[in-house]
Amino acid sequence: MKRNDELKVFCKNTNEYIDIDGGDTLYELYDTIKGRLSLKGEAVCVLVNNKVEDLHYPVFSPKHIEFLDITSNAGYRVLTRSLCMVLYKALNDLYPGKRLCIQHSISNGHYCQIKHEEDFLTPEIIAQLKQRMEEIIADDIPFVRRERLTTDVIEMFRKQGLKDKVRLLESINQLYTVYYKLGDIIDSFYGPLVASTGMLKVFDLVPYERGMLLLGPDRKQLDKVAQWEPQPKLFQAFTDYINFNKIIRLGDVGELNRAIKGGYAPLLINVVEALHNKHFIQIADEITRRYHEGGARVVLIAGPSSSGKTTSSKRLNSTTTS
Repeated sequence: MKRNDELKVFCKNTNEYIDIDGGDTLYELYDTIKGRLSLKGEAVCVLVNNKVEDLHYPVFSPKHIEFLDITSNAGYRVLTRSLCMVLYKALNDLYPGKRLCIQHSISNGHYCQIKHEEDFLTPEIIAQLKQRMEEIIADDIPFVRRERLTTDVIEMFRKQGLKDKVRLLESINQLYTVYYKLGDIIDSFYGPLVASTGMLKVFDLVPYERGMLLLGPDRKQLDKVAQWEPQPKLFQAFTDYINFNKIIRLGDVGELNRAIKGGYAPLLINVVEALHNKHFIQIADEITRRYHEGGARVVLIAGPSSSGKTTSSKRLNSTTTS
């Protein structure tokens, strides 16, 4: 391809304009300039015009770019998603038909279970999965990004047993869908993945509660696995939330969208409000009990902006008796 002298990208890492051929990927550019980048680790993604993209992003017009490693929030999320897909492939290779559920983040990792089989993940099986992940990573298999008509992707997901992804795609008005291919499996994510499995050498898979904990590298010491410790209260809060979703029969966004389209939103709101009121009464009773036993002089409520802290404090104030 003839070089287009007019095509340049501005690299924030080096604070300079760099010539690039039209159609070249940012991975190719990274390979030529990585020795001049002040990164603490290997680049796992690129910020292109302030949007996170994978390293295989092709350039056809001038861009503002910044290569990111896993010390950045965006980079660590890219790495985590990639590890999740490697775990999914390992499970599919060893136990075809089993459905992986990555439920929530906890203790510097992600808690995982097998759907409908809470007692399946024994320490021996977890060790097998870890070994298979290590083999996949050693093979340095590329994550291939593809984009096709959503109707086609739905059928592909249906054949692979990804029912939650099928429900989600069927419930949204999206003409095309981006998905990733790793060997013989596919999956979709809410963001990009790393270039290949060889970039995921630092990880661990350990038994945790009735499932397993997927751990990535420590962001301060990139050659070491992130440390974890039991967090029983936080884990119980997540478990209660999952059980709550089971009661209202909404386990994913696709099911929620279906319920709304089916006209069940008013009923759903009433059921959720009733369950929340019951939970507030239980909390108020616990505060009252502790108060009369000589404790609970101060009650603290934590949460992000607009999460309902003020509303919750008022409800507890009106419910709690002294």
